Amino acid sequence: MAALGYTLQLPTEDKFLRDEAELRGQIAILLGGRSAEEIVFFKK
Repeated sequence: MAALGYTLQLPTEDKFLRDEAELRGQIAILLGGRSAEEIVFFKK
């Protein structure tokens, strides 16, 4: 069974506080993975 939209990023170091740029970058990476699956697996 596949896990669609699942992206795992292991932290290089433990961080509890992140700035806005880091959060936006992480969101962009996660949404990009989901978009790629949409294109590859669900194109009509």
